[in-house]
Amino acid sequence: MDNSNPSAQGVLRTTPTGAKYFADGGYAALGLPLGEEVCTAPHGGCYQWFEKGITWWSPTTAAATVRTDGFQALYEQKNWAWGPMGYPLGDINCMGPGGGCYQWFQGGIVWSATSPGYFGSWVHGAIEAKFAQLGWAWGTLGYPHLEEMCGYGYTDGGCVQYFDNGQIVWSLATGASMIHGAIGWGWLRAGYYGGIGYPTGDEQCTAPNSGCYQWFQKGVYFWSAATGAHYVKGAIKSTYEGLGWSWGRLGYPTSDESGAWLGNEIRQDFEHGSITWTPYSGIKVIWR
Repeated sequence: MDNSNPSAQGVLRTTPTGAKYFADGGYAALGLPLGEEVCTAPHGGCYQWFEKGITWWSPTTAAATVRTDGFQALYEQKNWAWGPMGYPLGDINCMGPGGGCYQWFQGGIVWSATSPGYFGSWVHGAIEAKFAQLGWAWGTLGYPHLEEMCGYGYTDGGCVQYFDNGQIVWSLATGASMIHGAIGWGWLRAGYYGGIGYPTGDEQCTAPNSGCYQWFQKGVYFWSAATGAHYVKGAIKSTYEGLGWSWGRLGYPTSDESGAWLGNEIRQDFEHGSITWTPYSGIKVIWR
């Protein structure tokens, strides 16, 4: 009578995927094999299907499993190792903040804020590098939501990816920066479409009274607890800069520009005055 473990059927201990299967617990961990090891993957790599996942190996990457209760659905959508994610670099790890999970691939990392079984969000490229700089999901932004989006109004080659507590925005001209909080919402609502462009750096909170500011291609957002988030741009920005920004006599902006659609006076209010501009008389500072 054959009393061998049924997981051994179709799995060779001498192959990378087979050795990985047995090392991880065999049948108890991955169920029965669904076929033999196949070595037609990119760059001389191999894979083998099991009931609970697929184990992958290549000459430059150790054997790792993408599980059916992990990120297999997303990996399949991205065309397995033939796609932009490449080979997995390790198994799924569910020691993220709040019990979330992540798995490394050659072409980025997949994250899930919940236990395995969630589809997950792939973070890669320049946005991945920025996310790493900010401490991954343990940092300010928390977990990603959905995929990186390019286009959708983000012109000039720009992309954005949403996270629990903000966004990372990238363009070819500016690189990747984080926007979040009141400045982030202000930019999403009106900043880019209002002509302020992409962020050129992260938010800085060294302004007076614990205020913050963030530079964009064509302007600067300022925020304080008392005034909220508002941007300055164009001739008004140049004048505001000359007067010392929020450190100067005008203080923080209390409104965005208004009146531009009238083709006449443009006005922006500040804590201690206003700046106006008209095509006839140029810039004027009104103190109060």
